[in-house]
Amino acid sequence: MAMGSQQLMAAMLCVASSHRLSVGLEQTEVNVFKLHAVSARLLQGAICCATRPEVLVMALATSLVLCLSNIVSSSSHSQEWGVHLKGTSALIKRLDESRYKFEKSTRVLLRFYTSLTAIAASRVQSDGGMQDYIDDLAGFSTSLKPIIDAMQTLDRSHGRTEAGSTDTHSHHGPSATESYLDLVTKVNAMIQLRTLQFRPEITDSLSDATKLDFWLLDEAYHHMVLLQLYNRMDCADISLQYSIGFSVKRIISCIGSMEIVARPCPGVATLPPLFEAGCSAIAAEDRTEIARLLEHIRTCFGMGNVACTTEFLWNRWGIPANHNRTQERKTVTAAFLPY
Repeated sequence: MAMGSQQLMAAMLCVASSHRLSVGLEQTEVNVFKLHAVSARLLQGAICCATRPEVLVMALATSLVLCLSNIVSSSSHSQEWGVHLKGTSALIKRLDESRYKFEKSTRVLLRFYTSLTAIAASRVQSDGGMQDYIDDLAGFSTSLKPIIDAMQTLDRSHGRTEAGSTDTHSHHGPSATESYLDLVTKVNAMIQLRTLQFRPEITDSLSDATKLDFWLLDEAYHHMVLLQLYNRMDCADISLQYSIGFSVKRIISCIGSMEIVARPCPGVATLPPLFEAGCSAIAAEDRTEIARLLEHIRTCFGMGNVACTTEFLWNRWGIPANHNRTQERKTVTAAFLPY
């Protein structure tokens, strides 16, 4: 797709440049910002003049890649990834309204969107009644999608804003707690009834070892969602404290049992559950193991956002980070895109 679109090619090169910067192959962010600005400018023109679904699909792909570029960057400039993610949602809605039918080659964009919304715990697309399976791109079962959707709907109905996310542990009254508890019950039942199923077109191409790693990763994501639900409930409940500790340890155990190596593997999708576990971890040994796992995936994949996550968690745990934060250069290009 990028070979046929300047805006998408610039976005792809922006991701590549972000990665080169995070692993030390480049020393400045100049190329990242230049490529991001070029892609955003071309994307703006495309969205303004879009009259055909094919143009919107290309814009959708570009916004997803720009979102990814911001997420994996070592400096979160202006939180633009959130703007791109919301823009992607708007583009998907426009395509739905135009009755566009995603082809086999473009359905990967919807799965790409789902995997990014898992990071943001945002609204995700349904697969229209398809059989539950572990999505090899998102890293978790498709049955988790409506749970995340329902959690976000409850947040809105109970007046919970994005600011009251994992960091602030915003809580509600008995009725809200009961609603979240219903979702907890569903997720716990899902953990017991999981099946090792994948998309039919790839299931034969996956080795047994890779399938096992996806199985472990899928359980980690289930416990990630449980932690998000627990953090919306009354943490004074002793039994809830036990449940939180159990989910933290299961995430550590699952990811610690995976074969995480410096090549394409399920390990690249371990950051969201590790971050959620880190935010809820109380025991020193749990925090130490989470920090070790984060350092391992940073070494394997060179993602700048892993370093940012580690620094955030050290600060949250009240332990000074061992490195100085570099001056961040701010950009606001995404704020002006006509999504």
